[in-house]
Amino acid sequence: MTGENKENGDLGKIVKLLEKAAQGAEEAAALAEAELEAREEHESTNEGFRNQFHFNDTCLLITIIFLFAFIYKKELMKCLK
Repeated sequence: MTGENKENGDLGKIVKLLEKAAQGAEEAAALAEAELEAREEHESTNEGFRNQFHFNDTCLLITIIFLFAFIYKKELMKCLK
């Protein structure tokens, strides 16, 4: 191969690699956009009282128990004596 043919061959390889990279970037962008749309759709269907305030159900139960214990502490202390 002469120097000019080698340069053209290398240039052709570089162009093909760049085209593949651009195609891969477009596919990645399309996947990211689809995932974002799916998240937005999922979040819009889960609207409710606790939409942006995530409170564990077990923690809620313990909080209610301690709340009632605090409210009725005198009555509870009388029962324990």
